[in-house]
Amino acid sequence: FTLLPIAVFFWMTRKDPTAVGMRYILIVIPLFSLWIGGLAAISVSPAKVWNGLLAGILALHLLIFSASFPYCLEYFNFLVDGTRNAYHYFRGSDVDWGQGLVFLKKYLEKNGIADEIVLHSFGTADPALYGIRFRVPAEEENERPGKELYAVSVHYLEHLKWTASRLPDARLGSSIFIYDLREKPAGGAA
Repeated sequence: FTLLPIAVFFWMTRKDPTAVGMRYILIVIPLFSLWIGGLAAISVSPAKVWNGLLAGILALHLLIFSASFPYCLEYFNFLVDGTRNAYHYFRGSDVDWGQGLVFLKKYLEKNGIADEIVLHSFGTADPALYGIRFRVPAEEENERPGKELYAVSVHYLEHLKWTASRLPDARLGSSIFIYDLREKPAGGAA
């Protein structure tokens, strides 16, 4: 019985090239768990073994989750390569609700950056409310960046084609990447 809804969900979401609806397919995880639980019930095993296994898995999950602090909203478990790489599998509001703006403001203050930055943010929060001076990237910056500081939400990495060939200079949580393309003074300091 549980395999039929799983098959229906996979069939309904099979042609979604953006992976934006990926969070909707997550409903199959409890269904898979029910199905696997049914299989486990068929084989007779001592209850203590199952309880110990469950306690161990729960403890491991809590340990990994606590390691994601203070980025708990962005938490993904190790099965999808952890919080740091969740953007490879999920986009948009699955990873970014604008929570990176808090970390962006702290980054700018810590690095003494008061100039306007180029910000491509996915969330609905207005960055100006955080005191961030910004502008959105111009159309031509999708192909070729200027000599500026770019803060890019992971949702927009594929829109800014040049980000595919560059490593970010900093990662703020797992939702905003920093690309510092400003010209550096002769001494190497920013």
